Amino acid sequence: MRFRHAAAIAAALAAQLTWPGQAQAQYYGAYFSTLQLINQLGNMPSDVACQKGTPPAANAVAATKQVAMTQIRGYWDSLSSGGSPLGFFLVDKHAHWTFGTTVLDKKTLGSIKDPFVVQGSDLVTEPAGYALAGDGLTAVGQWHVRDGNGQVVGTYQATFNMTKQQPRISTLQLVEPQRWIDPVAQYCHKPGDVLGYRIKLAREGVAFGEPRLTNARQVEANARAKAAKARSAAEAAPGNAGKQEAARAAAHDLAAAGNTSRAYQSMVDKQRGDLAKAEADQLALEQQRAAGQAALSASP
Repeated sequence: MRFRHAAAIAAALAAQLTWPGQAQAQYYGAYFSTLQLINQLGNMPSDVACQKGTPPAANAVAATKQVAMTQIRGYWDSLSSGGSPLGFFLVDKHAHWTFGTTVLDKKTLGSIKDPFVVQGSDLVTEPAGYALAGDGLTAVGQWHVRDGNGQVVGTYQATFNMTKQQPRISTLQLVEPQRWIDPVAQYCHKPGDVLGYRIKLAREGVAFGEPRLTNARQVEANARAKAAKARSAAEAAPGNAGKQEAARAAAHDLAAAGNTSRAYQSMVDKQRGDLAKAEADQLALEQQRAAGQAALSASP
């Protein structure tokens, strides 16, 4: 079954933007130039493919990435010029701005004091990582902030709601350079859900297939014994049409049982392979986190 969100997304993005003020309006011109690409979100992966990590079409990713870039750049430029960044947020119950222990919500977003926006620092407009959700409803991106010497002094991790009339930032987390942050990875409905789903799906596949493979092997063994017995009887009585037909039927049943057994073996082997790969990817991510955190802790 295909997702049914694409038409709503395209229609929402097609709606006329009504942002107040010319200073903010410049950041939304890209919506119109990318609208045709957004319309192609209709070709979304199936739910299983989505949760196994299949990304949306490349043109849909590129289009929404451009939207996200204009949002973050608008946020930065607005604060840099002493303006309010509120117009770049979707101010609802999910909205959050976080820096350390400071968390601002829809009631307090107007009081943002961004420590990364200082004289001499600049936002790298191209994201360090970006992913459009497999269901096309949200996106996640990371942007670095560099000082005058080109050193990273902070990272923004932002989530975007892509389904509202004016897609904007939903959450923005400020990450200091001494803190680890996982790289952006493809997800389906919520960031981080793909690995868990892959492991779950493969385990369920193995649990489904193994007992059926065991049963199929037993059926094949029984069919082999029956075929051998029927063949012997036919060889002993070459003129007996009934025994010849029984031998042919037994051979046919053995072939069918062998096909079934091999099919289940192939399925189980694939699920075991998928499970091993997913668990290896999970372990690699955990090792990457541990190494990253250790390196940051050891740095002066």
